[in-house]
Amino acid sequence: MFSKLAAAGLATSLCFAALAAGRTLSAPDLDVYARLREARALADQRQEGPGGKAARAQADADFKKALQGAGWTAQRYDEVDGLVGDVMGYVENAKEDPKQAEGYWDGVDRVDAATVAMVKARLPHLSGATDRARQALRLEQEVAVLGRLASKADVQGTWRRDPAASRAHLASAMRLDEAQVRDIMKDQGESTFAFSGDQVEGREVRGGTPTTWKTSYRIDGRNIVFMVKGREEKLQIGVKSPTELIFGMMGVPSSVYRKQ
Repeated sequence: MFSKLAAAGLATSLCFAALAAGRTLSAPDLDVYARLREARALADQRQEGPGGKAARAQADADFKKALQGAGWTAQRYDEVDGLVGDVMGYVENAKEDPKQAEGYWDGVDRVDAATVAMVKARLPHLSGATDRARQALRLEQEVAVLGRLASKADVQGTWRRDPAASRAHLASAMRLDEAQVRDIMKDQGESTFAFSGDQVEGREVRGGTPTTWKTSYRIDGRNIVFMVKGREEKLQIGVKSPTELIFGMMGVPSSVYRKQ
């Protein structure tokens, strides 16, 4: 049987061993953290974006929901985030001065070598969370303004401009008042597109005078490209719903067309 002194010595040895090993993180927990880091980055971007208090509250609620889905608490996330942040700091120090890198842990709770190696291997992906969140938010905002990307199949058929829907969508998407919307759309007249295969027929009425035309077109990402007298003319296009197309220019939704 151990003496009290031996037991005390063993406890001390175990304590020193734990300190030497430092903080650890399992691979499954790092996987969970990586997913939550993406959710946190997106919530942060939404909180900084437009939408006011309601948008910020929703962003916070979305992250809390992600935490609950992962079975983590905010405290657990902060602990792991701190560990990952310390590894990032250590790796950066090691790049600048490898000989002095170990000095980084002076006054900082050490992270064990295996965990450092595991986190370091995923640092490029972890570090890119904010950039991916910015891109995702830009895409969300683009879809809110111009609809989802359109395909040739989406546009087949006849579409007529809906002035009331166009004004309402412009006001909502661009946060404009009635006077601003009226000024932007004051010159719009009646307009119809009829798509069939690779061809489109257009009809516009301005000042009581109708104009018709027919040409080929193609859809290139966010743009629809018309061939007009040997040159290309582009409009932005998106699908608001199966029966609504949005046309625009430079990120501004100028018209909503309804399927006839």
